[in-house]
Amino acid sequence: MDTKFSTDTVDFLGGKLRITQPLKGYRASSDTVFLAAATPVKPGDRVFELGCGVGTVGLCITTRTPITYVGVDHDESIICLARQNAQNNTDATKCHFFHGCIENLPQDLRTQTFEHVVMNPPYFEGERHTPSSLRRSASHLTHPNLETWFIQGIKRLKPKGTFTLIYPMSSLDRILTTLWGRLGNVTLFPLWSHHDQPAKRVIVQGTKGSRGPLRLLPGMTLHERPLGGYTAQADSILRGSKA
Repeated sequence: MDTKFSTDTVDFLGGKLRITQPLKGYRASSDTVFLAAATPVKPGDRVFELGCGVGTVGLCITTRTPITYVGVDHDESIICLARQNAQNNTDATKCHFFHGCIENLPQDLRTQTFEHVVMNPPYFEGERHTPSSLRRSASHLTHPNLETWFIQGIKRLKPKGTFTLIYPMSSLDRILTTLWGRLGNVTLFPLWSHHDQPAKRVIVQGTKGSRGPLRLLPGMTLHERPLGGYTAQADSILRGSKA
């Protein structure tokens, strides 16, 4: 496959997945695995991801549960990598990737609905971050209208479908304001790097058509002190043995 950038291949889920991705710029990380693990899929469900990158979230989910996964991304070269990753790791007939922008989804996607929508939207603000490449900049700059991501995702949900995202805790007020009135039964699951530090990330999940209240869950500490290795809970998720 011809790409305009260098790539490498990285193991995920304890070697169950081998993901090819750009050597520089945006790369799948532990956030990707935690987002996949938080998605409450059942066999046969359909999952849609906005900003799918090289498809790592969907492939993590399909490794755990047989589902149909659909992803969309604005970068055509990245979509090519996603298709290659699906062919190398799973039943590629259950994974479908579209090239298109979030604001104006491809026509084929506008009539589809899903049990689950997932996303890890761009989050680094340009004035606070010096990108290592144009590709990293395009992936990580804060989107000028995060509300558009949420609206497009929620539109694609079936009634009682779940919407799940991972995002910096510093933007939680913006997330809740945007989701207010659009989803119910919203749950917050903080991720702490260490037990004595503020949470940097939060997994937010809500249900379309629900009137359930907002809930704050116990969350998870990722690293042990003093050596900094992963906690047993985090390690079990990263290796793919637990959701």
